[in-house]
Amino acid sequence: MITCWVRFKDTEDIFIASFVYGSNCIVERKELWKEMDTVSRLVAGGTNPWILQGDFNVTKSAMEHSRFLDSAGENLAIREFQDIIRSCDLVDTPYTGPEFTWTNSQDENPISKKLDRTMGNSCWVSSFGQSHTLFEAGEISNHSRMVTTLRDNIPGNRKPFKFFTHVVNHPQFLEVVGQVWNSSGPLFHSRTALKKLQEKLKMLKSELHRLNMESFGDISARVKAAFDVLCEKQNNALQNPHTSTFEEASNAWEHWHHLSGIEEQLFYQKSRVQ
Repeated sequence: MITCWVRFKDTEDIFIASFVYGSNCIVERKELWKEMDTVSRLVAGGTNPWILQGDFNVTKSAMEHSRFLDSAGENLAIREFQDIIRSCDLVDTPYTGPEFTWTNSQDENPISKKLDRTMGNSCWVSSFGQSHTLFEAGEISNHSRMVTTLRDNIPGNRKPFKFFTHVVNHPQFLEVVGQVWNSSGPLFHSRTALKKLQEKLKMLKSELHRLNMESFGDISARVKAAFDVLCEKQNNALQNPHTSTFEEASNAWEHWHHLSGIEEQLFYQKSRVQ
């Protein structure tokens, strides 16, 4: 378990966040329960908001098992999990999405469980009662992806413009910049130069935003769609080995590789944002 203090940059709100990856061994999970107890008593102390999120690798009740009648062997692990939750004064945050968050991905013996969850102490509920978690398909993982929103967005609070470096590789980038820049008078040394520069940048901002949305909007969905097409073409090439099917698979790989590279570049840039 990784625990850290978090402060909102626009307010003085501070809270404790713990990110959990529980062992699938009941003996090793006891160390996690001890660590949770320590954080609850010595760090949160009943006065600091505390949120935990992650894969606990154990259900909280037998009903969180798709075949709960076969889960009798997990009763001890469930009781221990319930005990530490009660001891740390934790409750599940409101959530939406599927009831189960993990599947064994076995066609002949399918099993699903709720192993992933977000919980907070009573101080968290008092301070961030509007927080909620969305569980959605995990794509390449057999666990659901968790997205926790701590507070609602303020109506009318628009997101600031962000320049994404991958846009400069678009074939129309220089053309768009040139058209916008030359659509108004040239810059020269004067008292109004900064104002004219601001106007040019403002016009350029909207055009770059449009170019990014049209070509790279919802890039993760585009990457997933390209990956599905790639898998389809590869399967077709395996079943029908021919020059044309191999070329289709190669073209699909190039398209997916191009989009996934853009997605990786986007995540790399976001990870450096301060």
